[in-house]
Amino acid sequence: MPCHYFFAVTTVYGQKPFSLEQFLSFPIGTYFSCHHQMVDYLKQLEKNAPTALKITSYRKRMENRQQLFAFISTKENLKNLDKCRLQLI
Repeated sequence: MPCHYFFAVTTVYGQKPFSLEQFLSFPIGTYFSCHHQMVDYLKQLEKNAPTALKITSYRKRMENRQQLFAFISTKENLKNLDKCRLQLI
């Protein structure tokens, strides 16, 4: 399954529905989705649901593209990401 299907989120914790197809204005699989489109989509999701999603850039690749972590969780867990991370180590 192509990785862009993973981002086809229709609802994020009861927030206003916002699918990838709505964002791109074309059905998934019809055209190639560029890296910057996926980054923009994730940032838009974070803007629409700041209590459920947190995006963090952890490095840039040689092409100057951001690599991102997308944390989808409860408001409490997002506030305590460092504590959660330490529990997993």
